[in-house]
Amino acid sequence: MDLKGAKKAAHTRKWQDAKKKADKTAKEAKTFAKKALKEKGGFECASFESKSGHESTGIVDVVGLRRHKGNRDMLEMVLVQVKGGSARIKPEHLARLQEASKNVRVIYTVAEKRDRHVVFSPDPFQSQ
Repeated sequence: MDLKGAKKAAHTRKWQDAKKKADKTAKEAKTFAKKALKEKGGFECASFESKSGHESTGIVDVVGLRRHKGNRDMLEMVLVQVKGGSARIKPEHLARLQEASKNVRVIYTVAEKRDRHVVFSPDPFQSQ
């Protein structure tokens, strides 16, 4: 029996298990954050994951959006960095979130359903 191979396999298994646990914790933390935003603040939420369902890159994990209570034509948006388990917010995370809030770009369009298709005016897909 190759002891070096067995140690390597054990080491790999240890890190794979840790990754699974971290992924589960992150998913739970995001779910709880979205639930709290909805129940406590009335925010509709969207989260950003990669195609495989894992966290994507970037400081913003969840975006919450709601209509302003006083002016129904005004929207309120919250950008959320989710931390789970023993992870804690650092000053550089706050700085990145603050910078991200300055980099929000808003576009508008009207969607009209015509027969079996939708026409956007102006076309929001051309401004990407």
